[in-house]
Amino acid sequence: MRKELILAFAFSLAACGAMPRHHVSHIDRMSTLEVRNGPEGALVLVDGLEAGRLQARKPTTVSVPDGQRSVEIKHSGETVYSKSVFVQDGSRRVIDLKQN
Repeated sequence: MRKELILAFAFSLAACGAMPRHHVSHIDRMSTLEVRNGPEGALVLVDGLEAGRLQARKPTTVSVPDGQRSVEIKHSGETVYSKSVFVQDGSRRVIDLKQN
């Protein structure tokens, strides 16, 4: 009986060492891109993915992970804006198409 308890204890210790361990190294922060003064209905693409459409007299905001982002705005099949932007620490980056 004692030998069986020792074996059971040894197996349970061995199983603890084989259990997966998860480590979260960081949490992705989100920043905001705000697009202003573009043609109504223009498509906003971030990193090649559709992120929204521009509305008349209203800024379009898009939440994006921190880092380098490719922003493209297309209207009637034409690219009206294309630029790489960097956002970090939950910042807000304004893209004003009247100034470009």
